Amino acid sequence: MARRSFCKLDLELLPIIGSDEAVLLAILENAAKVWKKDQNGYFAIFATYLMERTGWGQRRVLRTRARLVELDLIDYTPGKNQNVPGKYKIKR
Repeated sequence: MARRSFCKLDLELLPIIGSDEAVLLAILENAAKVWKKDQNGYFAIFATYLMERTGWGQRRVLRTRARLVELDLIDYTPGKNQNVPGKYKIKR
């Protein structure tokens, strides 16, 4: 059996920001707790990791991430190429 992971989903955000956004934010918040951060509080994650965790396609992950940035819940800095992941910072 595959190793299972759990994320804490804020149910109060669900009707406010939508289910896709709430799920992606929960995954990012979970990663922020355990992944190494730089001096500015950013941590790096490949989009493929988010696609694996959510089961979504690339377009859906990118669209949902853009919505979280628009809602000012996260900061995102794109990676330089496929070998350098984007950087995220949780703002809440």
